[in-house]
Amino acid sequence: IRTMFAVHVLSQEDYLKKLDSLQLGTERTLNLPAGGKDYVITPQASGTYMVSLAPFTEEFNVYNDFVIRDMSGNRLTHGLDNADDRYSTSVELQEGAHYIVRFTNETEADISFTSFKCKDVQSLEIVNNPYKTEYLQQDGEYWGNIQYEGLRIRIQYTDNSEETVGPYQATKEGRWLIYEDNIDFTEPGADYNVIVSLGGKSVDIPITVLSREEYINRLETISLSKTQVLDMKAGNNEYVINPSESGNYTFRILDAEYTDFYGNFDLTDLNGVSQISDYRWSNFYYF
Repeated sequence: IRTMFAVHVLSQEDYLKKLDSLQLGTERTLNLPAGGKDYVITPQASGTYMVSLAPFTEEFNVYNDFVIRDMSGNRLTHGLDNADDRYSTSVELQEGAHYIVRFTNETEADISFTSFKCKDVQSLEIVNNPYKTEYLQQDGEYWGNIQYEGLRIRIQYTDNSEETVGPYQATKEGRWLIYEDNIDFTEPGADYNVIVSLGGKSVDIPITVLSREEYINRLETISLSKTQVLDMKAGNNEYVINPSESGNYTFRILDAEYTDFYGNFDLTDLNGVSQISDYRWSNFYYF
């Protein structure tokens, strides 16, 4: 048995004429048919828009059944933040351009669709640099994470308001800072940067990659023959140990305040390879 069906290919202009329009800056309940539906949005002003969805139907999968694309088919939505069962994402839209809001739900679904234009960013300013801005030279690609703890960025808006956020903190409108870098961890140097951006504005965080000898010389040495009290600040803390002889070592850590131990400590060689073989728990942490 062979089944055939007809497919009609429309021009962009004709296709847009058949779509319902979604007005930005409003809240609307959408009754989506099985199989989904396309809508068109046409911004009246360029800028960043926050779009959020609140499904009333459990079967609606926000991550799979929703996307915004430009007329060239490029996806504009990347990641959704969930707060109180409302899923939000920010998109950059241009005045007068047309964009397709596509829902691909398999069953009928009702959702709340809300959008608003975010405030325009005038400038970004570093209030505090990260605790860690110096990194160890690596033989190959650096697999560790750049440490942003301690970073504070002041955002100034064109309406004369401002706010200060950290690296893992959204703005009051729900937007997130974007991080990019030009760092080659195999080449020591002081001309590297992490570029922090939001709303078309950016600011640079200077990063230095040190040779192994220079890096090690800047670290505090931990003795292997006596107990030491370490006063550690928030963020990244590194020390160096210099064994006098080869062998297996057992380390014992007692900390009455630090309860989130696992996943936050490591002992590595200079290539970043962990040397810890096992953890045990008693009244102390052992490794």
